Amino acid sequence: MAMNVISCSNTRSSRSLVFKLCLFLTLFLTLIALKSVSGEVEDEGLDIMEEMEAEIYADTLSETQEHLSAVEEEAKSSGKALDPQHPLTNMPPPAEGVEAGGIFKSGKNDGFVLGKEIDVLGVISYSKNEFDTNLGMMHVWGVLGSLNDVNEFGKYVQNFTYSVVNRSLMPGEESSFEYKVIPYERLEAKEYRMCLSVFYEEVTATGTSKQAPNGGPLLHASTVLNVTVRLNESESGIIDNRVFYGLLLTGIALAIGVGLSVNLIKSWMKKRKGKKSTKSVEMGTKDVADNEWLQTHLSMKESSNRVKRAASIIEEKQHAS
Repeated sequence: MAMNVISCSNTRSSRSLVFKLCLFLTLFLTLIALKSVSGEVEDEGLDIMEEMEAEIYADTLSETQEHLSAVEEEAKSSGKALDPQHPLTNMPPPAEGVEAGGIFKSGKNDGFVLGKEIDVLGVISYSKNEFDTNLGMMHVWGVLGSLNDVNEFGKYVQNFTYSVVNRSLMPGEESSFEYKVIPYERLEAKEYRMCLSVFYEEVTATGTSKQAPNGGPLLHASTVLNVTVRLNESESGIIDNRVFYGLLLTGIALAIGVGLSVNLIKSWMKKRKGKKSTKSVEMGTKDVADNEWLQTHLSMKESSNRVKRAASIIEEKQHAS
């Protein structure tokens, strides 16, 4: 009997342990699934933003592409070869007398947040060259930039959206422009190299584009910014991680608390059952003793009655005789 009780107790404890483990695993997997779903939604939103940026980039470049296409057709008709150049991988040289620069509106190179807009204020000036007898003007097309690895400048991390300026500068004039960049929220929070360049073209006094030796337009580019920036994790990402780990720790604490509570309740119930079983055994023994005494008393009383009846019969016989 004792062995059966022990085996039943072990079976119940093992079942309780399995139940706790299943509860904990279910809670843990639920939290991971919620985190994964939120990450997928966030990635989908970022992908939509990237697609929108690509569309804006294509729209803003349409005017420049039309101009370059016209120049390319003109070069082909004249029999000259046009060397295609990518603005960022093969930067054209700056023009003589042109200076460019820029600063962050915040006035510092750190404290930027991933996924948040960064405002840059740029300026370009065209100084008069007294030795040039055929002064023209500079037509500023736009600004383009990239985010590069801080240790390997040739490793591009993100290309920023092309922003159209579309202004012409006469000798001695300057112009300012604003450029906004949004680093991807999914990037790692660390230091990066940010490089922004302004692209422009030399135009003659008659308003025609100066031709490069390869037959294309005489394009130039000047660096606006080339600095190391510190990008920090977004506040939403920090809060999401804190909430996730907070829920995870809360779930673990609840699982442990439920397990301890179940064990305490079970032990209390076992003690209570033990007390009840002890009392029932004592009551059973007392009932048996009382029954034995009652039977003895009844038998003795019956014997006494028999003796009395026999004595009365003898006495009646004596009176009769």
